[in-house]
Amino acid sequence: MTDPDTSGRATVQEVLAAVEQIPDPEIPVITLADLGVLRAVTPDEQAGTVAVTMTPTYSGCPALEVMEGQVARAIALRGWEPVVRRQLDPPWTTEWM
Repeated sequence: MTDPDTSGRATVQEVLAAVEQIPDPEIPVITLADLGVLRAVTPDEQAGTVAVTMTPTYSGCPALEVMEGQVARAIALRGWEPVVRRQLDPPWTTEWM
């Protein structure tokens, strides 16, 4: 088995920093990380993927698709394959902020 081609791929730390700095589309002075909707960011260097699990502030959040798109774009622009998942259980709480 050969190592995957990582040319042009940002470091894991750069990808994590980019995802954590994405502003909330409804309240742009707060990031998705600050809001607590990013539940897990898991890179797989061998597969070249970054899996992100997100929990919206409520299940009918109208901005969730925009947030998922922003996360996927930030990952893809850094040379990784995005895998974005929604997790509704446990539900989001202000304690995650």
